[in-house]
Amino acid sequence: MNHQVRMRKKNKFGRSESRTAYLMLLPSFLGVVIFLILPLLFVLYLSFTQWNFAKGFQGIEFNGIENYVRMLTDDRVKTSLANNLIYLLNVPITIVLAIFLGAALNKYVFFKKGVRVLYYLPFISSMVAVSMVFRNLFSEYGPVNEFLMNVLHISDPPKWFLSSAWVMPTIILIQVWHDLGNSTMILIAGMQGISKDLYEAAEVDGASGWQRLTKITIPLLTPYIFFLAIIGIMNSFKVYDVIKVLTNGGPGQSSNVLVYAVYHYGFKMYDMGYASAISVLVFAIILIVTAVQFAGQKKWVNY
Repeated sequence: MNHQVRMRKKNKFGRSESRTAYLMLLPSFLGVVIFLILPLLFVLYLSFTQWNFAKGFQGIEFNGIENYVRMLTDDRVKTSLANNLIYLLNVPITIVLAIFLGAALNKYVFFKKGVRVLYYLPFISSMVAVSMVFRNLFSEYGPVNEFLMNVLHISDPPKWFLSSAWVMPTIILIQVWHDLGNSTMILIAGMQGISKDLYEAAEVDGASGWQRLTKITIPLLTPYIFFLAIIGIMNSFKVYDVIKVLTNGGPGQSSNVLVYAVYHYGFKMYDMGYASAISVLVFAIILIVTAVQFAGQKKWVNY
């Protein structure tokens, strides 16, 4: 009898704990539903409509898959997608530089903590502020071109943001500069978790510094590298601020990217349905790339 009473009290206490836990989780759950799930569903619905939002909700007209068919022949979308793929080069460049820089900072540099803080500062800076600084540095008569003309005696330096050939490489350079410190710090954290015994054993066996880097450090940093690759690719497809501040998608359409195309059609052309369809395309690309990367990471780990 006493055992049954104790069990009832225990079950009652357990149910009370569960209710408390659910109540504490409720605000976060409502936040996810209101600010993430519902907007995603609304954008998905809008992608099958034609809507000038200036007309209000009554202006929404369902048009089926017309927006998605339109994307197949839209030169702006094709150019934006191509530019996004070019912009992805910032990810491997950043990771490769971060591996070498992290290895150097982890082993050879004095005042490591102070140097690491300095390298991390660009990442915590606003990308808009960073873009403004680089716009002045790389302007036609800015310090960079002055250095090229007066010191290196290059009579016709690049026009950088005014040249369709140079604009994307310059923007990639800015993104690499901005992200390098963060990637380096993450990889250094991974390097510090690698046992020194492995390096000592490899050194006894006569392995060179390059062999220790490629046979020990990089393979053991694979989870960190995959993480940086996933985040980098996602951010590359979401890039907007640096494009808006520096080029407005120009010259011509040479720096147009998909998110800027969303802005162009949604807030310049007032075609919110078509802009939503492009947003769904961006979401689908990120989802597919992330799934492929996770599958690749699982195969690599199993191998």
